[in-house]
Amino acid sequence: MTAYPATAGRSVYAFPLLWMLSLAYACNFMDRSIVGTLAQAIKVDLILTDSQLGLLQGFAFVVLYSVVGLPLSRLAERFNRVNIIAICLVAWSGMTMACGLAQTFVQLLLLRVGVGVGEAGCNPCSHSMIADTFAPEARSRALSIYQMGATVGTTIGAIAAGAIADLFGWRMAFVLVGAPGLLLAGATRLFVKDPPRVDAHVTVEQANAARLSAVLRRLLTSPAIVHLVIGFTLASFAQGGLAAFTQAYFVRAFGLSYGQVGLLFGLSGGIASAASLIITGRLTDRGAIADVRWHAWWPIVGVALSIPCSIMAYTVGTWPIAVAWSFANSFFIGWFILPTLSALHKLVGVRLVATGMALVLMFQNLVGLGGGPYVTGVIIDLASQHLYSLHWLGQFATSCPGGAAHAGATTSAARACHAALVDGTRTGLLFTTVIRVWACAHYAWASRYVLRELGPIGKEARIATAG
Repeated sequence: MTAYPATAGRSVYAFPLLWMLSLAYACNFMDRSIVGTLAQAIKVDLILTDSQLGLLQGFAFVVLYSVVGLPLSRLAERFNRVNIIAICLVAWSGMTMACGLAQTFVQLLLLRVGVGVGEAGCNPCSHSMIADTFAPEARSRALSIYQMGATVGTTIGAIAAGAIADLFGWRMAFVLVGAPGLLLAGATRLFVKDPPRVDAHVTVEQANAARLSAVLRRLLTSPAIVHLVIGFTLASFAQGGLAAFTQAYFVRAFGLSYGQVGLLFGLSGGIASAASLIITGRLTDRGAIADVRWHAWWPIVGVALSIPCSIMAYTVGTWPIAVAWSFANSFFIGWFILPTLSALHKLVGVRLVATGMALVLMFQNLVGLGGGPYVTGVIIDLASQHLYSLHWLGQFATSCPGGAAHAGATTSAARACHAALVDGTRTGLLFTTVIRVWACAHYAWASRYVLRELGPIGKEARIATAG
């Protein structure tokens, strides 16, 4: 059995380390998510399609993020993980600030790729350090604190970006939101130390000989892992697609300012996500002791409840009610994250968790977080074109560049552009919402195998708790 330090999860150093990792993760999400708040402003200024907005929030960010993540995870198993995180913080924060200088879609696309490359080292290193610091029975709660960084970062990023965009424009929002990461990089390098590695008696030669092949074999031959990863990816696909265009939808449909949507979704989404993480962290730890299948059952419950909430958020006619339904959606959709990550940590094993999570997150990022925004954007463009052409008005992209009518266009032409854009956005968001049904199906299949593969771990935890 893996031998954890006697103070794992309880030492004086464990939680300061965890909070610093969470701050880095907060900067990660603050920089990656602000495009969602600024999307409509960028669309109008650079005259973009929603497919292009989807690329900026999806594949542009995650393609190299995913590809570079694996070699960085291998470095995390050999070299100082704190140094890797500090270097990556400088890289992605600098690229975020440079986004404010972009004058064309291609320039902004390349800079967003750079942001993704910089952020690629954060998750594998952090997951590895958490696994070496906290014992399995305490890891879900530790992961819930770490994941809270994403919630805090998204909240602060949305509020700050919206307020700055209203006052100084979307370009300055990138500059000011990206700057704190440079300061955090210095603090991380000065005050954080790399924790001792569990199973340090394993030689480098032994680990190198077996690690990647063993992880790949485990990921591909475990039915529990396969279905958990597919369910995780599909839920992320929907979550990414909705996050990319929900704030833009509220600007388009209800005429809210960027500061208003940033404040509304920063606060409501942040509170909902924080509550979701706290609750699911405790529920996962307790539920898994009673029955390890709760690793798959909690995601089913949360994702299923989020579906009607999303549908209502995009179909009601007043923005306060729509925001309330969006709040409920943000609360329930987060239920799939921690149970899945906790189960994957246990299924892969602590020594291989950095490489294992890098592979899982690579797939989740490419297909889920990369594909969700892009596919949603494509559907919005197609639906907007279809709705616009129903009135024999021609090509939507030509008549309504950036989603708005040409300067000097008639009132009826401006209304037609606006109506097609709003209804097309709603159609794309509703389509993406339904993808969650598919995710639930894979979590249901996963529950059939989780007991078989994690049963002994669950038994050990029950014995330890009873003792």
